[in-house]
Amino acid sequence: MGLDLAAWIAYPAVMPNGGYLHPLGYLVALALPVLVGYVVWTDARGIVQGVVRDRTPRLVGGMTGILIAVLYAFSAGTMTFNPDDGVNAPTDAFLISYDVASPLVVWPAVQWNVPSIPFAGYLSVGSLLTMLLFGGLVGFNAAVVTQQLSGSRSIESGRLFAGTTAMTGATACCCCAPAFYGLLSVLIGTTATPIYWSFMIPASPVSGTFLSGSVLLLLWSLIRSSGGRRDTSGNLSFVDVDSTVTSRLTEE
Repeated sequence: MGLDLAAWIAYPAVMPNGGYLHPLGYLVALALPVLVGYVVWTDARGIVQGVVRDRTPRLVGGMTGILIAVLYAFSAGTMTFNPDDGVNAPTDAFLISYDVASPLVVWPAVQWNVPSIPFAGYLSVGSLLTMLLFGGLVGFNAAVVTQQLSGSRSIESGRLFAGTTAMTGATACCCCAPAFYGLLSVLIGTTATPIYWSFMIPASPVSGTFLSGSVLLLLWSLIRSSGGRRDTSGNLSFVDVDSTVTSRLTEE
């Protein structure tokens, strides 16, 4: 998985003309959710099954995942409540299909504009996969933290801290770039436009680095939490798995 994340970061910079139609780009993009799913299934299956069975963690995790996925969509600029209203900007509501080159390669997408709200944006197959991946990892971590907080037995503070830190850190990766760009726009005006590409366009190497760091951080937290499994009585029990987390991620 480390090689796939490295390829995700480097792909836009090393491929001729961005590699928007190259089969390798589709392989890199589609392999990421598959590899993440494999790691979760092999190393954190027990705790994931546990939180899915519990109503409260499942509800908290689901709501958190949806919220983070939507937040990621707005921070990446694929959705907005403040569409451009300049020259030649659309003034009528519409829903069309077209192709968009993000993330990494060209994906089929739908674009919409609802001036009465106002609400505009687009959703491609690639951006949907990224939103589901990011929202799913954050949601599972939120569910694990909720289960640990509501558990009947004492929880090791390190594991609880790891889960909350992973969610906070990954959310910061998602949100700090737009805030940083906004601040620079106020200070230096249009000169900050390259910063927009670097941080907020999912196809940029810097944005890929933020995404990769978030995925690794959330996976580390989830695998570390896999030390908390349910025994036959339904209670939480813990084993030490910290020593295997880093090596396992590197191997994948």
